[in-house]
Amino acid sequence: MVGPWEPESPIGQFLVSLLQSHPHLFLEAAEQHIQQLAADKNAAAEKSTNSSDSELVLYKRIAEVKEQERQKAVVEVIYSLVVQKFLDSRLALVPKIPSLPANQKVDSNWQSVLGDMESIHSAEVLEVVRDHLGMILGRPSPHYQEPYTLVQASKMKIGHLYAATVVFGYFLRRLDQRYQLDLSMKKALSSDKHEDEEQGKLAAEANAAVQAMQAAKSSTTRGGLGGSGVFPQLGWKPSKLKSYVMSLDPESLQRFATLRCKESLDVVERQTQALFGKPEAEIAPDGSVVLLAGDSFTISLSGLRRLVTEAVVFGSFLWDAEAHVDSHYNLVG
Repeated sequence: MVGPWEPESPIGQFLVSLLQSHPHLFLEAAEQHIQQLAADKNAAAEKSTNSSDSELVLYKRIAEVKEQERQKAVVEVIYSLVVQKFLDSRLALVPKIPSLPANQKVDSNWQSVLGDMESIHSAEVLEVVRDHLGMILGRPSPHYQEPYTLVQASKMKIGHLYAATVVFGYFLRRLDQRYQLDLSMKKALSSDKHEDEEQGKLAAEANAAVQAMQAAKSSTTRGGLGGSGVFPQLGWKPSKLKSYVMSLDPESLQRFATLRCKESLDVVERQTQALFGKPEAEIAPDGSVVLLAGDSFTISLSGLRRLVTEAVVFGSFLWDAEAHVDSHYNLVG
């Protein structure tokens, strides 16, 4: 198994098995299934429009069942694309957190990470990620001490932390793409301004030369560049990602930090539950639902750091996978 949860739909099961047996065929197969799911969705919508009133009630129920199956398949296609990105980056996903005695740490048998989780981020994104890790884990210990520094925590609390950090990684990828786009636009506008200034100055120089010739004063030029040939500097300097984040209004930040579709939310929920289990709940005397802390587990500080770093990467890859599927299936309405 390449990830902590096993797909349930035939399409999801096929794609994950393909990742293990024939990874070079995975992307083409995933593309075909996405296109077929999109065709099925469009066909269902067209059939619903053309159905008579007598057929509508029965068809509506059948359509609801098929839609649920199709949505589950889409969720698992997105998940398989995320897993594929982990494998391509030579990153092993953390397995399900087991229930162990308090004196045994859960990360003892985790596979070593061959790739570098930090290498998938730009330097500016990495700076924000490190700040996030610092807020969660506190002041870093020497790396040689981290495997021996143990932390005890509840599965529910770390599960919430993991899910929130996945959304944080998704937010960062989304925001960084917008940031890079804005930088590109500013550079293009800067280039256009340089060209406009150059053309204007050349025109002024040419006009001055004509006037000089007409006045028979060939040694004099009026206006223009004065022979310097040096364009003025605009003084524009790309802002850091942190400054860019601070420049956004609260409404924009909230929009960037929100998952764009239910399917991505389902991926986050299923990934978190596969790792930590479903949260236990009980009904309080007043009728409200109360989540219980659940089992606790022991993990080394290095294991916790890896878990949180993986969550950031998972969120980044989730954004990429969602965008790819959306280009065919129209996830984001």
